[in-house]
Amino acid sequence: MHKVLIVDDEKLVRDGLVRSVDWRAYGLYCAGSCADGLSGLDAVHTLSPDLVICDIRMPKMTGLEMMQRLRKEGNDVEVIFLTAYSDFTYARDALRLLAADYLLKPFEDEEFDEALRKVIRRRNWKIPERERCKEPILPETGTQSAIDPSLRDPVTKNVYCLRAMQVIKNHYGEKSLSVSTVADALGISDGYLSRVFRAGTGITPAAYITMVRMRNAKNLLRMHTYKVYEVADLCGYTDITYFSSTFKKVVGMSPTKFQNEES
Repeated sequence: MHKVLIVDDEKLVRDGLVRSVDWRAYGLYCAGSCADGLSGLDAVHTLSPDLVICDIRMPKMTGLEMMQRLRKEGNDVEVIFLTAYSDFTYARDALRLLAADYLLKPFEDEEFDEALRKVIRRRNWKIPERERCKEPILPETGTQSAIDPSLRDPVTKNVYCLRAMQVIKNHYGEKSLSVSTVADALGISDGYLSRVFRAGTGITPAAYITMVRMRNAKNLLRMHTYKVYEVADLCGYTDITYFSSTFKKVVGMSPTKFQNEES
């Protein structure tokens, strides 16, 4: 697999790219992340990534300055620049540095998908065969009528949205579940699914996956049969810390506190 380095001073953007992108579906993996251009430069020297996804305006050293240094060193690493500023000068300088793409924040999932695929085409990297979702591991627990209103299914008549929601409900406990595996199960592209799902429901497929996992986590915690780490595993999470922080963000309290209060 080819290595990716994320360099962005916005923690939300940085963490979102590290955690939310299904890197393996592109034959990539995230080797690290940095919050400024200077530490990014050091990380390139240490990790030797194949692709750098880099903000332009950052403290200590800008993304453009970082790439200028790397190009002078003879480093031909691929780069996708991100920026919230639509200044033509930035785009021109990015092109001079042989950037694969230049995305304006906030960008759509399909824009980012196409930028990654552009790099893959330029380098003739192989995209691995994706495994389609097979038989369900767990049925969804609870019923719509018993679900917290904030976690209820969005109302939609779009066929692709309805089918995607059913796939997610059937497979929420699988560690491999992602926007890519859902799109594969429907026989459509990731970008098309993201665009149609957002238009039909008002949220992204990734957000819906989290929604389904969180409402099932609540139901499992209410049963008092499983420990928190077991609930995390049953709901498709490999990292208990990430599960707990996501649960607290969505529900408003930690899984342990929720379970204790439901006794």
